[in-house]
Amino acid sequence: MSRRIQMAVMGGNCVLLIAGTAYPILTAMALVMDLVCLLLYEKRDIYALLFFLMPFAVVFKLAPDQFSLFQIYVLAAVLVLALRRQQYAVRMILLICLFVIYNIPDAMVGGYHTLLKMAASLLLLYFFTEDDEGEQLPYYAYAFSGSLLLSSLISKFRFLVPSIDAYAKEETWRQDGIDSIRFAGLYEDPNYYTVGLILSLSLLLLLYARGRIGYGFYVFFIAFSYFGFETGSKSFLFLYALLCICLLVIWYEQKRYRMIGAAFAAFFGVALFTFSGFLYSIERVLGRLFIGDITTGRTEIWGGYLQEFLSDPLGLLFGHGMSAPPLNGGQVPHSTYLDCLYYLGIVGSILLLAAVVPLLIRHLPRGHMNWHNLIPVLLLCALYMFLSELTYGELPFHLMLAWLGMVYGEAEARVFQMEKNTLPAPAFLPVRGEMHD
Repeated sequence: MSRRIQMAVMGGNCVLLIAGTAYPILTAMALVMDLVCLLLYEKRDIYALLFFLMPFAVVFKLAPDQFSLFQIYVLAAVLVLALRRQQYAVRMILLICLFVIYNIPDAMVGGYHTLLKMAASLLLLYFFTEDDEGEQLPYYAYAFSGSLLLSSLISKFRFLVPSIDAYAKEETWRQDGIDSIRFAGLYEDPNYYTVGLILSLSLLLLLYARGRIGYGFYVFFIAFSYFGFETGSKSFLFLYALLCICLLVIWYEQKRYRMIGAAFAAFFGVALFTFSGFLYSIERVLGRLFIGDITTGRTEIWGGYLQEFLSDPLGLLFGHGMSAPPLNGGQVPHSTYLDCLYYLGIVGSILLLAAVVPLLIRHLPRGHMNWHNLIPVLLLCALYMFLSELTYGELPFHLMLAWLGMVYGEAEARVFQMEKNTLPAPAFLPVRGEMHD
């Protein structure tokens, strides 16, 4: 499928889904169009469309209070990819089945939809790591980052489409007696929106370090920096600072000393304007660092779950089931790692790791890995410390993008090594393209 057709489909989805917040029939038309594309697209185009639709999942509904049709589309995509596959890795399918069987008792008491979603996520991750070796990262990164930027701009100018407010409500918070809006794009929670921003920036930074993106990187970097500070997220501030340090190191490696000088000048300029009161979005994020607990109450929540583990060793061992209500009056663990222990237990977490880890280490470089490749996965692991993503719909896509970051460039390295180890043709034989009559 040509890229022009793919871009037309993506643009059509954007128009139909946004207009569909006022006229649901248009959302249904978008779903039908996407299902038809599943039958016509190559595998890489199916994955690219999934990455593009992800930031629009909240508005991919027939009504604000209904489930997202994006989940149906993911299930349909998994089914199509499964039917197209000619062979399976028996060991991986068995590991996924073991995890599903372990959670069947919980599914029988009301958690079937969660188990179905997680099974589809594991299969999607398995298919993706089988079908790709990392060389398609630019394609997928542009699809996801472009969609995230587009959806953010639409949300910023949502006053033009008031019907969006019913689907993606804006969160407000009070600081210094002033009510502010925490920007979240078309997401329901600014913290989960932050995951997309950080992951997108880290992947674009990897492509920039490899010379696969030019001035477009600065467009994304500036735009996502602005939207990130609008979220008021502390985690964005810390991880964004790490990304900026990585960018300075890359410039140093590339001997772009003028860019380093310009970056320091920009930093001091932004600092001056911030403390002068002209950049309130940055000032309020910095102000949140000195208000209460730096983890925004998460340490107290984590303490409650740790006490539960100590008082209920059997629950720690086998888990409470994915349909179990959260502790602390409905407070989720706010940590994916605690999610696993509370809902799955040690046994279920081991089964989940047994199914996921072999997929994530597939196609990893056998020798030295460039530090650029580790940026996305390390930042994602840090974000999982503060967010509950075990049953979150975007979990497989985050893992897929992080995996792409780790293996990107490995396919090219293998080809280079094969060419390096190939014996040259004898000098008396003509080289192809140099034959003479």
